[in-house]
Formats: sequence, C-alpha cells, structure tokens
Amino acid sequence: MKYCRNCGAYVEGKIYCPQCGCDVRDKVAPAKKKKNPIVIVLSVILIMLGVMVLVSGIGGMVSDSTDTTTSQNTEGNGTESDAVIVDKFEIMDDFTTERDEVGLLYITGSVKNLKGRDLSYAQITFNLYDANGAQIGTALDNINNLEEDGLWKFRALVFDDSAVASYKLTGIDSF
Repeated sequence: MKYCRNCGAYVEGKIYCPQCGCDVRDKVAPAKKKKNPIVIVLSVILIMLGVMVLVSGIGGMVSDSTDTTTSQNTEGNGTESDAVIVDKFEIMDDFTTERDEVGLLYITGSVKNLKGRDLSYAQITFNLYDANGAQIGTALDNINNLEEDGLWKFRALVFDDSAVASYKLTGIDSF
C-alpha cells in the first residue's frame, strides 16, 4: 500500500495524489558524484602554487633587494668584516663565529634597520666556502617585526661546519 508523503492519502497506482496533487512517483535520488582524489590533490597543488606566485609577486614589488653601498669587506675567515651599510641596514659590529653549548656553529653580529619604517620580515644570508673557495652551503637567520631603527642581533646557523673555511654576506632581504 502506498500513501502520499505530503498529505497521507491512499495513492496506489497513481502518479499524482488525488487529494493534494503532489507527485507521488518513487524518485530515486541521483547518485552523488564521487570526487576523484587526483583532481582534489591537483587542485590543492594549483591553489598553493597560485598563492606562492601571488606572494612572491607581491614580495617582489615591496621586497628590498640587497645592495652593498660601500666597498668594505663583508667576508669572514677569522679576520671579520668592518662595519658596512647594506641596503639601509647598518652592520654594527664585526661578524664572528661562535658555538653554542651543544657545539652548533653560528655566524653572529648585529644590524640596525635604517629603512625608515618597521619591517614585517628581514633575513640575513651568508654563503659558506671550503678551503678551495668552492661554495658548500649557506647560513641564514631571520626576524619578524623589526622596528624602525631597531637593532637585530642575528645568529645564522651553519648546519654542517666540517669543511667551512670562510663565509661571505650575500644579502639582507626584507619587506
């Protein structure tokens, strides 16, 4: 026995309910389309790439490139650098190397933000060289929310210092 789902009237063999006119045919819900996991993964990757391109594009528009404004040495090999101005960052003291309590090696120093504004992010990068002058890695440190005229005491971690004979400042990037 079949009854109208709208008003409850007996509707066996009918297409429409004689009481309320409701369509009483058995309707099979359409099968839900399964989402292909490959399509989902590719979509996520494309979105992430789009965000990265957008962020790098914005960063490229407002990011400050490194430009050494003096000809002073920014290399280290035991005789550390003289103070220099690098793209409106004043290097306040000589670069030094130091080990922490577990033996990790750091390139340390201080820079002052002379950009004339607060910075959301700044990063200092050093190239690492072996005794033959071949580049064998990089060391870097970064900071968030560096205030205008703020002093940053950086510690750039050298991950594998077994063959490092010297280093050179390659950039201070900021936005």
